[in-house]
Amino acid sequence: MSIKFLHSADIHIKLGYDDRYRMDLIKFMQFFLDVVYKDKPDYVFLAGDLFDKKVPTPAEYSMLYIFINKILSFGSKIIMTQGNHDEPDNEEADHTLQPLMELNLQGLYIFDEPGLYNAGEIDVLALPYVYHNKEEGAATIKRLHDTYTGNNLYMIAHCWVDGYLNMPTPPTEFVITPEYIKQLTKVKYAALGHIHTYGTVNGSHAAYSGSPFRTTWGDTDDVKVILRGRDDGHVVESLIVPVSPLKVVDFAAFTDADLVSGHMVKLRAHNLSISDMPRLEEVKNKFLALNNVVNVDKQLKPITYIKAEGAAKGVTIDEFLDDYVKKNDIVASKAKIIGVLEKIMTGQITTGASPFTIEELDLGDKK
Repeated sequence: MSIKFLHSADIHIKLGYDDRYRMDLIKFMQFFLDVVYKDKPDYVFLAGDLFDKKVPTPAEYSMLYIFINKILSFGSKIIMTQGNHDEPDNEEADHTLQPLMELNLQGLYIFDEPGLYNAGEIDVLALPYVYHNKEEGAATIKRLHDTYTGNNLYMIAHCWVDGYLNMPTPPTEFVITPEYIKQLTKVKYAALGHIHTYGTVNGSHAAYSGSPFRTTWGDTDDVKVILRGRDDGHVVESLIVPVSPLKVVDFAAFTDADLVSGHMVKLRAHNLSISDMPRLEEVKNKFLALNNVVNVDKQLKPITYIKAEGAAKGVTIDEFLDDYVKKNDIVASKAKIIGVLEKIMTGQITTGASPFTIEELDLGDKK
């Protein structure tokens, strides 16, 4: 039997965030629904991290409900599993998709435990992100695959494939190997989620759709996609999702020629002096006035002081404040502290064995 499918993952619904995120989230949903309406896929795979927070708000639940209900109304079935952002921090709590499971919507299949399930015309191996017994879940999937006797098997998983696109694997990840994936030869297509960059796992019928838009300011991928496929011949193509263009601007080299409109603007301002702050605010406002969403990546100049035990330590101003003001519960005006630290940075004051020796700070009073 031949089926048509769409595959996406890592939507990370999080309302109450910045305007850029809400705009791209809505653009993605409109684009995706248009594709579903025109292509009429048999199945839509949503491979985890539908929400960003462990406890979504009612508005966030409503947005996902409207989205999936519209897909179902077009006649497509939906297969979902939870990712690490959907999974609770303890085994007693419900995952974020539990309320949707309880709606019992016709055509919506949510698989929240490793296993082999039937979803109408196809069978599905599900490997959700789990914090507990990760290796046991992967072993269960392999065993169920090896004993499977049908001919219409698919997979949905939220995990990290070791070595994918030469990305370093974080030490605490839920990891499976490319060899593990390749051994699942009965699987016609494996819809993967978790890694936000799209691509196929070499030598297999498994693919990451990646996130369909930039879910964080650290994501600089210029191209975002959803994947469309048909199981005969395992033909999978990427459909480019319209996302806001990103421009990275170096504050130190900024000129008015850098000004654009309608962009995500990441304003990188490193090695800043306190005296640079008014100019930084001025540049930020120039971009905002042209209908951009602006993120300021700000790092102040480091300072060096000698801790009481005699070891020199290079720190930022914020780290200095955290070390000697917040932790020591010291009563001192932040404005006064910033002013003195500016003098430290410019060499007007030299620190001794401890910041407490700086008379101008008058740090002797405790709460």
